[in-house]
Amino acid sequence: MTTLTTFAPSARRTVIRAGTLASEDGKGTLSDGFLLLALAESRAIEVARWASRRGHRTLIDREDLLWGLLADASSESVRILRRCGVDLSLLWAGLRRWHQSA
Repeated sequence: MTTLTTFAPSARRTVIRAGTLASEDGKGTLSDGFLLLALAESRAIEVARWASRRGHRTLIDREDLLWGLLADASSESVRILRRCGVDLSLLWAGLRRWHQSA
């Protein structure tokens, strides 16, 4: 029995993704930072799926992915946009309009 067999499938995928991120970064060990990054990616995709279903679309679109990235106001994506001077309320308003018209 391996350690991963004790995890549910979604948690197993997150741990594997975290390991891939660590490896791509040249790290030989898995740290909590990579687990958090993998979880954040996973959460953004879950929200994008929700946004797509909410818009009655079978495929996730770019705007759905953006919705997923912006859903967590404390995420790195949101911090980067703020540092770049992006008006997040205007961005959200545009996303809402897009979802209503799509």
